Amino acid sequence: MLRETLIAWAECGFQLVRTAERLAVHRDTLLHRLTKIDVLSGRGVREARTAMAMYLACLADAPQATG
Repeated sequence: MLRETLIAWAECGFQLVRTAERLAVHRDTLLHRLTKIDVLSGRGVREARTAMAMYLACLADAPQATG
């Protein structure tokens, strides 16, 4: 759930409303998830550089689709 949140956060341009809509959650739920990511990672996911690094790490760690 947190990985999905982080990926959506980056792909929605770090915009709360767009991300909440994409995830079909309330804005407050999204804020809670972002805070949880901050606490677990020890980094501020609302800082663009940190968020982008975490986003790329999620993509690199994601299972690859086979065709």
